[in-house]
Amino acid sequence: MLQVPQSLDGDGDAEAGEWQLAQACAITVGASCCPGDLDGNGTVDGADLGFVLGAWGTSSGDLTGDGQTDGADLGALLGGWGDCP
Repeated sequence: MLQVPQSLDGDGDAEAGEWQLAQACAITVGASCCPGDLDGNGTVDGADLGFVLGAWGTSSGDLTGDGQTDGADLGALLGGWGDCP
């Protein structure tokens, strides 16, 4: 699962509460899928960790597809730490 930002209130930016889970990764030629990179900057880093921790106990930081942001998601994020391939 990959999280992608989407503006739901029409203001053109994605606040933390507006993140939506995408069911699949759209892969184009030369692009890679990096599920832990929640802000799309090409690196799994502190900003992504902050989002997962802020979403703890909800479904909005779910990286594993179980509907809950928990230790499994934290492990998935930490397992992908660093630059995306």
